[in-house]
Amino acid sequence: MSVRATLREKKTGRTIETREVFSITARTDASAAVTDIQVSENPAPAAMVPNSVFLALPDPRFEA
Repeated sequence: MSVRATLREKKTGRTIETREVFSITARTDASAAVTDIQVSENPAPAAMVPNSVFLALPDPRFEA
């Protein structure tokens, strides 16, 4: 299973969809019982961010 995020701006209602934020994989045994769950995160889920939002973000090259 994979999880994506939808970000919604309060004022305009505009939404931004991301790619996969993290994925969950379950392993099962012969009886179909879950024996292990693995979660893999995507630290940089790509999203089309409007220029107006991008300009408001802090510059990652500098510490806050």
